[in-house]
Amino acid sequence: MTPYLVTEFQRETLSALIRECFGYEYLQIFDKEQVKYLYNYLSSLGAKSILLEPRYTDRDFLEDYSRYYVKRFRNDGGVCGRLHFFNCKLDHKSLDKMMLGIKQEDLTADQQQDIEPEDLTGEVLQSSYLGFVLIKPLSKTFIGKTCLRITGEPGTGPGTKKKISKRYDVNLFGIKLHVDSIAFQEQDKVVAACATTAIWTALHALPGRDVKSIPSCSEITIAALNFADGSNNGFPNKHLTHKQIQRSLDVEGLRYHSSALTSATKKWFQSYISAHIDSDLPIICGFHADSDTHSTRIRTVIPR
Repeated sequence: MTPYLVTEFQRETLSALIRECFGYEYLQIFDKEQVKYLYNYLSSLGAKSILLEPRYTDRDFLEDYSRYYVKRFRNDGGVCGRLHFFNCKLDHKSLDKMMLGIKQEDLTADQQQDIEPEDLTGEVLQSSYLGFVLIKPLSKTFIGKTCLRITGEPGTGPGTKKKISKRYDVNLFGIKLHVDSIAFQEQDKVVAACATTAIWTALHALPGRDVKSIPSCSEITIAALNFADGSNNGFPNKHLTHKQIQRSLDVEGLRYHSSALTSATKKWFQSYISAHIDSDLPIICGFHADSDTHSTRIRTVIPR
């Protein structure tokens, strides 16, 4: 039987399972704003159970690992962990029975007495599935590809809040699941600074794009560096210039429109955002985060 862990969804158990993946001595898991956000978001979805898939090979991280992390003196390999969340109570016994495909007529009389009135089925598991969070084998920036169910209705009529999402198929030990979401992940300032991660999320949000065809963050960074004059093809990479961002979009065969917001009004900005989101098009925004250093932060606008 494939090893896995199932536990009740709580603040302490979420922290313990993240640490369980690779045993890092990063004690203050909830000091990370990203972890706080995930916990609060999942709580709003009514999460009740967490399933830890301790060994999962993620294509995106494998690409990043082969381009940079494998060359570090300390690396913990290219295999990740994955946390799955459900809004129903789960236990090992019912999951084992489901994965083994045990039928009632194949059980002994004593075993049949242990059967619950409503045994776990694929339909029940799917209806309660809230999504997953990838845990990368990194000591600090460990939150990888994350797909969580969007809250509320998608918003398709006038006067509703539009939400962009697409279907992500999940194979959990042979059990077919799916979740409607848009993938996001934590930036690591090595192979994926804020601009690279924003582009990666925007590509996931584009309609008609197969999620399997979307390049990894390291591939996006390399494309941006290789196609810009005077750039340096190497890692770690702390940021992309505006020109490099445009080059990375060129490589993906995308047409983009650049608008300056220095003199834009709030009303214009809201209408600009709404026009794109209503057309299922994400927006990549850059804004000054520090007036002294003139540093810029890049984010993808996708209402959730």
